[in-house]
Amino acid sequence: GVQTCALPIWNQWIVPSNAEFDELINHLGGTSVAGGKLKTTKTTPFQTNCGLWLPPNAGATNEVNFAAVGSGARQQGTGNFIAINNYANYWSTTLINASAARAYILFSTLSVFQQGGGLIQGGNSIRLVRPATIQEQNNLPDGTTSNQNTLLLHYLGNDDREYITVKIGNQVWIAQNQIGRAHVWTPVTPISRMPSSA
Repeated sequence: GVQTCALPIWNQWIVPSNAEFDELINHLGGTSVAGGKLKTTKTTPFQTNCGLWLPPNAGATNEVNFAAVGSGARQQGTGNFIAINNYANYWSTTLINASAARAYILFSTLSVFQQGGGLIQGGNSIRLVRPATIQEQNNLPDGTTSNQNTLLLHYLGNDDREYITVKIGNQVWIAQNQIGRAHVWTPVTPISRMPSSA
C-alpha cells in the first residue's frame, strides 16, 4: 500500500513563504519559464469547474510533475469562486501588510510564475513544502512523485486525504491542491495540524 508521512518528516511541512517559492522558481530557470514547467498540460475548451486550463495554456509541460491546475480564487466577501481555468493563486505566508499577503500566480495565457498578492479575506490554493532529505536529494531526479518511488511518502492532510508529493530541487512539494479545510486557510491562520488524522 501507499506509505504516508511519519515522524520526523511530517513536522517539516509548511505553507511556503516567498523564500520557498523563489527557490522553486530559481531552480526551474526563472520567473519567465517556471510557470510552464509547473502547469498540467490538460485543457478544457470552455469555462468549467474542473480546474483544467483554458487554451492556450502557454508553455505548459508539467515537466516536474507539480500538476498545477487553473483553480482560480475565492472572492472575499461573497465567497464566490472566480477565474477557474484562467489562473491559479498560491498563498505565501509573507505578509504585505495587516490585510494582504503575497501570492504566486500562474496564468493560462502565460508561462510565467510570478509574485502577486491578495487580501487575506480572499481564498487561494496552497501547496505545502518541506526540505528534501539528503537521501531524496542524492537519489531522486526532479519530478519523482510518491506514486513512482517509495523513498518519497504521501502526505496525509488535515482533511484525512492522502496527497501525492513530488521532489523538485532541494524541496518536496505537495503535487495536488489541498481540499477540504485547507481551502479556508489564510496567511494569518495557522494550520492546526499537519499530517495527522486526529
